[in-house]
Formats: sequence, C-alpha cells, structure tokens
Amino acid sequence: MRSQAAFTRSDLLAAIVLLSLLAFLAAPAASVTRRVASTALCQSNMRTLVRAWQLYADDYSGTFVFNYHGNAAMGSAASNPLNSPWAAGWLDWATTPDNTNVLYLRSQRFSRLAPFLEEAEGNVHKCPADTYLSNAQRFRRFRERVRSVVMNGAIGDGNAPTGPWDPAYAQARRASELLFPGPERASVFLEEHPDSINDPFLFPPYRTSWIDLPAGLHGNASTFAFTDGHVEMHQWRQSARNQRVYYNFRPPNTRAGDADISWMSFHSNRRTEESY
Repeated sequence: MRSQAAFTRSDLLAAIVLLSLLAFLAAPAASVTRRVASTALCQSNMRTLVRAWQLYADDYSGTFVFNYHGNAAMGSAASNPLNSPWAAGWLDWATTPDNTNVLYLRSQRFSRLAPFLEEAEGNVHKCPADTYLSNAQRFRRFRERVRSVVMNGAIGDGNAPTGPWDPAYAQARRASELLFPGPERASVFLEEHPDSINDPFLFPPYRTSWIDLPAGLHGNASTFAFTDGHVEMHQWRQSARNQRVYYNFRPPNTRAGDADISWMSFHSNRRTEESY
C-alpha cells in the first residue's frame, strides 16, 4: 500500500503566498467596513446632539443654548447656572484634566444640554474615528480625548464678538434670527480638526483664511448637524482636504474663492445673502 505523499516545500510556499494574497485583498475591505461603521456611529451621535439642542430650545421658549469660546468656556466660568454653555472645557495635547473630563459635557453643573442627554448612550461628543493622542497622553495611558464636536459660533448667544469674529456672520439666538441661509442649511454641530480643536466653539472662516479648521475624519469628509435637525456628511475639496495631524495646529494655505471656505461660510448664519 502506497503511503500518502507529504506536502513539499513548494506546496508550503504556495500555500503561504496564497494566504498572504487573501489577507492583502481582505485588508481594504476590512478598512472600508470600519470606516462605514465609524461614520454611521458618528452620524447617530450627531442626531442625538442636535435633538438635545432642539429640545432645549423647545423648553426655553425658542431660545438657543449658550455657546462660548475662550475663558468663558472653561469649567469655572461655565459652572455659573445663569449662563452656562452647551459644553465646557479646553482640549490640547497636554495631560490636563479637561482632555478627559466628561463632566464638562454631561453634568448639569457645566452643560446646559446635559439634562437632554441623560438617556444618550456612550460619548456622543466624540467621533469614533478621532483616535489621536499625543505621546505625553499615551504615556499617561489616556484612552481618548473627550470631545471631537464643536458648535458653530454663529449659533447661540455668547461672546463671539470678543474673539476673531467676522461681522459677515450673525449670532442666531433663536429661530427667528436664522437669517441666511435658513434653518435647513445653517450648521450647528460639526467635528473640528484634532490640531485645531480647543474650546467647544468654532469661529466661521474669514474670506481667505480659517480660524478654526473643520475635521476630515471620514475620508476627507466631516459630519454636520443642521438647525432643522438633519445630519449629513460633507466632502472637503480644497484647503480642508488631506490635513494631517501634526499635534501642533498648522493653518492650511488658502486664497479667495477657496471651495471649502465658501461651503463653510455659506452654511454659517449670516447677516446678508453674501457668503465667501
């Protein structure tokens, strides 16, 4: 009776090559699957946030929640119950507590939206695609920074004029002040680039430059929530495209007519029909 032949070295090499090829072909599909899942969760989080924002306005006679930048958004200032903002805290690449303090987002002491997020599961302020941490934060075993989302500075009462505020925009304190482009096109929540994000407030751009840079965490796209409650992805095409994370903010080069500045300007509440 003849014995069964064993695998030869050539057979083993062929099997290894085949398995490697299959793994190589499967990797892009797995990456796409992760990206799709991340995008879906991010959009769900945005819907939760904008719904809470709408419920707040319903409970406060149509008045939008406060929105502050700078020192007014810090925890000590935000704890004033008379004018606490939608969210508080200051993010950076250091190891300061604000980078991980969920209380600034979900405690009624600091956030006026907190009561409307009590049933929300997970951290709805964080984009799952935002996994960036500095070396110092990784050394301290940070799991993540607590927030990826900001509110457009043209929405809500606050201190916008005390910063780099372009007078082309107008702060809408209630629905009747949503002038141009109107509720269905005026953005309220979005993701900010990891290098740019600090306070929970985003300054809309100047004509030829960014002040705060939107993120492109979903394949050069960002998730936006609008004042009418709908959520959509926007794909960047020019200066906001392919912006790497350097752990040090580097504003991109821009010029008049930049497609991404024009889109962001148009989707921010303005005084007139003119946008950049």
